[in-house]
Amino acid sequence: MVRHPALRDLSSDHHQALVQAHRLQKWPHADSTRRRKIVEDFLHFWRQEGQRHFCEEEQALLPYFARWGDLEQECIQRMLREHVLIRRDVQLLEENPVQTETFFEAAGKLWEGHVRLEERVVFPLIEEAVPAHALDALPAALALWREQIDQKTDQNEKAAIQKEVKAMPQAQAAPVPGQENMPGANLQTHKMPGHWLLARLGKKVLRPGGLELTRLMMDELKITSQDEVVEFAPGMGATAELALEHQPVSYTAVDRDEAAVRRLQEKLSGKNCKFQLGTAEENGLPDAIATVVYGEAMLTMQVPDTKKRIVSEAARLLKPGGRYGIHELSLLPDELDDDKVNEIAQALGGSIHVGARPLRVREWRSLLEGAGFEIIAEHRTPMELLEPGRLIADEGISGAMHIVWNALHDEEALSRIREMRSVFRKYHDHLGAISLVARKIEEPSS
Repeated sequence: MVRHPALRDLSSDHHQALVQAHRLQKWPHADSTRRRKIVEDFLHFWRQEGQRHFCEEEQALLPYFARWGDLEQECIQRMLREHVLIRRDVQLLEENPVQTETFFEAAGKLWEGHVRLEERVVFPLIEEAVPAHALDALPAALALWREQIDQKTDQNEKAAIQKEVKAMPQAQAAPVPGQENMPGANLQTHKMPGHWLLARLGKKVLRPGGLELTRLMMDELKITSQDEVVEFAPGMGATAELALEHQPVSYTAVDRDEAAVRRLQEKLSGKNCKFQLGTAEENGLPDAIATVVYGEAMLTMQVPDTKKRIVSEAARLLKPGGRYGIHELSLLPDELDDDKVNEIAQALGGSIHVGARPLRVREWRSLLEGAGFEIIAEHRTPMELLEPGRLIADEGISGAMHIVWNALHDEEALSRIREMRSVFRKYHDHLGAISLVARKIEEPSS
């Protein structure tokens, strides 16, 4: 069964659930040692995977589906009833791991039937009911939910989870010294957005056009000691360091991730640096606060309406004549047909686990011009983020070797990287990186 990339992560959880279901059904025929092991493994699976999977479906997937689909359908109601019954069985096992043979047979069959229900009925229903563009945006919505859950988790609980995960090499990317507070620290490798995975392996430059295109954008922005700078989603802070080399009057970083903000506060020092927790489109900053605004590799991940809101927000923050820079993934050529555009978006979303919606070059230009900007510079480079030459150019030889070493010692991370690179290479002729720098058009005086 071909599953839409948006549901692939949740679907992959079902394989382990089926393994546990079959083992529960074998409990009556096992000896005492094996029986104890079956229960221990099942409860471990529940704590590490099962309960989070249920919560993700209940709190993120179904509310998203409810925008277009009917929650009163019997298959949805059955799914939720079975969630309750499975939680009941877990509670009983936690209270007393020795239950009757009938209990284990019924519990195993319930789990197996539940997986079949979701795979064969619920997920196809969601794929049919949710429009294609919304399905493409679903990975980003699920990633945001995971991120918010991680932020709300008690620090002591996080430490306990990390201790458990470290005992399972397949569950988490190899830890990189100094990056313990990376976003998504508690996500499993197979669910982690691609840019977080690369960052945790030690990659510092995460933009589609690499350091080369970032430097071209910064050259065109022409930041001076007289400028007031705002950066959207600064990530690892590599571009921020370039901006601060020019000693602007002020630098403000806007990021929705608390861990990212804390990391930047530790990395960037100076009385002219400020850090704002918020999104690019809702940041709480006052009007006309900046002479330069820029953001990299973040508009690509947004749905069309959010793209427009972010660009309009950049215009609001800028003083008349202020400069706005973007560095994003682009589609080639401008005549690329819509079917191929959708195919590429689905392939990217399935490999990087974030809804990616790059635009054609003319569409990127139109997006900025529609918000009251005049394009003053355009640069393009090939999209070769994971190619050896680009890796060395961006990270240096020692940095590139460090990343390769970490990947080679984590089979699941290496598999993810190969999958991403395979997609990038497959669509190499249609993927590029673009930087645009634009000036906010001054309103005529009345």
